[in-house]
Amino acid sequence: METLRIKTRKERDVVDITDAVQKALTRHPPRGEVVHLFVKHTTAALTTVPLRAIDGLDLVGRVEATVHHPSHPRHGMGGYSHYMMHLPAAVIAAHIGASLAVPVKRGKLSLGRFQRVVLLEFEGPGVREVAVISE
Repeated sequence: METLRIKTRKERDVVDITDAVQKALTRHPPRGEVVHLFVKHTTAALTTVPLRAIDGLDLVGRVEATVHHPSHPRHGMGGYSHYMMHLPAAVIAAHIGASLAVPVKRGKLSLGRFQRVVLLEFEGPGVREVAVISE
C-alpha cells in the first residue's frame, strides 16, 4: 500500500490523480488485476470522469446541484456545531464515495479512452490522503 498526498487548491476542486496512481503502481506492482483507492477524508470523494481542464468545477457544481444536502442545523441541536458545519460537504462526498476499484492490465490502469481518476474536493483547500492498495 502507498498513500498519496493530494493537494487541493480551492474550497471546491477536482484533481486528476490518474498519473500519480499509475506511478504508485510502478513502485508497487500489483499481483492481481485490480487496484483499490480510498480517500481518507469525509468531505472528499473519488470517481472516474472524462476530464478536460475547463470541466472541473462545472462537474462539482453539477454534483452539488443534484444532491440535496442540509445547510442548516435542525432545531434543538444546540447551535451550529462542528459536525453540522461539515455535514453538507460530507453528504455530497458520501453520494459519490470514498473508494474506487480500477482494473489493471500488465501493471497499467485499464481505463476507458476518456476516463481519468479524480479526487473531488468539497471542503478545501487542503491535503488529502489517498490509499493505493494494489493486489
